[in-house]
Amino acid sequence: MMFGLICIAVVVGCSVAEQLCPPASWRAEEVSAALFLPKVDHEYQPRREEDHALVYYDADQQKTALVANYSGATGNGDIKIIYDYAAKKEYRIDLAKNTCKSKALTDPFKKWCISDDATFLYDAKIGFSSDGSDTVTAKVYYVENVYSSHTIGHVIAITSDLNVPVQSSTFGRGGDLYLDIALTGNIASPIPEADANVFTPPDSCSSSYFPEEELEVLRVGALRRLFQ
Repeated sequence: MMFGLICIAVVVGCSVAEQLCPPASWRAEEVSAALFLPKVDHEYQPRREEDHALVYYDADQQKTALVANYSGATGNGDIKIIYDYAAKKEYRIDLAKNTCKSKALTDPFKKWCISDDATFLYDAKIGFSSDGSDTVTAKVYYVENVYSSHTIGHVIAITSDLNVPVQSSTFGRGGDLYLDIALTGNIASPIPEADANVFTPPDSCSSSYFPEEELEVLRVGALRRLFQ
């Protein structure tokens, strides 16, 4: 399903009275694209990255995963990443090469929720159906986070019924020059039985440490924030 903003009723300046969280188990399909302007050897060099991914979230098991086809300045390929917070293990699987590496996962599991300090922006209907039969009713919020001393702004649309993210724009603040757009659809809750083994790594997965730069391959996509 493709998304487009049909109607906007703007209400600015309202804060969220309580956290808005999606169901404990869900799967979504995400398409994202990002434009970066990093400074390399004292010169700005524009870069583009994009990916198409299936995103999995299970709060009860404290596990998340994504299966993605990506392309960009760092290369292209098909990859699967599993974050098992309960077991404190992180897996990176190259689906084309059929290889798997893992390392210890030190970050605690964080539920994906719209925080109570987020700002409600407006209600929206997302979709191209003129009669409203094939649209998604959403609420749009602004959230600001700090990652490793970098301030990042997110404009996130979540479904009015399940609070699952369906559309987002992420951008750098304070000199960080990038823009990340993500569209999400085909949401299923709970995770379908056909994908029950999505959190199971290969038996042959190496326990060797993999370099942090390998993780930079999949930077884009606002949903990626719930895995990092």
